[in-house]
Amino acid sequence: MNTILKPMHYNRCLLCGRVASAPVPSHTNHGRDFCRFLLSVPRLSGQCDVLHILAPQQLLENQPLREGDRITVTGQLRSYNNKTGTTPRLVISVLARTIALSDDPACNTIRL
Repeated sequence: MNTILKPMHYNRCLLCGRVASAPVPSHTNHGRDFCRFLLSVPRLSGQCDVLHILAPQQLLENQPLREGDRITVTGQLRSYNNKTGTTPRLVISVLARTIALSDDPACNTIRL
């Protein structure tokens, strides 16, 4: 079992896939800048999950990303209610803790 997904460690994500959109600035929180991008992870069926990734700008400075790069992301699942617009909607994303270029097989594992 991968060390990130030990049974007693919860809210851990391990994702391996292809960058589907280049990172763009998202917001600033507590003086830290964040960027967002999409990660495409193929399922066994051949369909792809497109996952929203939120990454600290500092993390992306260490590992610049371009659309099409194959990467591995570890992090935590985060959610919030977006109350802009006519009806609130739940927004789910992965807050990246590590990002690395990788040729690992596709992986979409989340332990809550």
